[in-house]
Amino acid sequence: MGFHLNCALTLDASTLPLYDLAIPGGSAYAPRTGDPALPEGWVLPAPWELAHAVSGLGYDPRALTPPALDAWREAAGVPVMPDPLDAFDDTDLLLGSFLSLAAPVVVISDSTFGGELLHEYAAAFRDGRLVAACGTGPEEGQAFRLEGGVFRAVDPASLSPVTECAGQLHDGLRGADLFRGYLPRNANHEGRRHREPWDGPVPYVRPGWRPHFPVLSRAWPPGAMAPGTRVVVVRDEAWDGPWQAVEFAGTIDALGVPEPNGHPQAHDGEFVYWVAFDASQHTSDGDGPFRKAQVWGRHLRVEP
Repeated sequence: MGFHLNCALTLDASTLPLYDLAIPGGSAYAPRTGDPALPEGWVLPAPWELAHAVSGLGYDPRALTPPALDAWREAAGVPVMPDPLDAFDDTDLLLGSFLSLAAPVVVISDSTFGGELLHEYAAAFRDGRLVAACGTGPEEGQAFRLEGGVFRAVDPASLSPVTECAGQLHDGLRGADLFRGYLPRNANHEGRRHREPWDGPVPYVRPGWRPHFPVLSRAWPPGAMAPGTRVVVVRDEAWDGPWQAVEFAGTIDALGVPEPNGHPQAHDGEFVYWVAFDASQHTSDGDGPFRKAQVWGRHLRVEP
């Protein structure tokens, strides 16, 4: 049985909420790496493959499609000319660039059949930018590596693409054979569920990247608290609510953009925010527990 991998490898859980923005609920289907002797991480199936394998998971390719691809390529350091093997398409590289806005990732595309290597491609991203990429195609007798901002042909015998790019994530992965128990044989595991979807806050993404990824740039209103802002949820001044706890901590979440408060008693310019709570909370009516909810701006105090 050979490998079929089309995925992103990460060692940092902060990439999971970004992954869920691309395919809501998809992080529940991301397996952990398997070799306890190596740094532990997550294997995130390509969203388009996972959506095909699991009914009910929706993937909208427009969420990660920049309105101007050339502008994204320049920002991400992706060469305009394709690699010699045409190994990566835009969707692979866009996924890596997007997820790496939270933490470094490696995008992997690899297949074997009966133990015979057919092709192996990998690309590493950090802070949205392509920092390493290489690939081998034994059938074509060719290989390439990212050098000086362009893809250059190299000797196939000199490359181990997945291991070389994984070394960008952790020194402990340099030189390791990641196909012997560390990586799954099939990234989407035919849609096997591994855990509950990630319910932590969406990490803060620098505003300069939002125009490139529509899922991040859905009209975050001027003057609103940025995603990732640490806040304290407080009691209303006029009544014992809206939550049972008097005060508790949370983080402004990018699940949805802040909306103007349309309630008749809203304050001027008040927004309603999605907030991810540090611990589950019950409403003053006893509903819950909730780990994430919409909260009026008047009930939020920014932490110093």
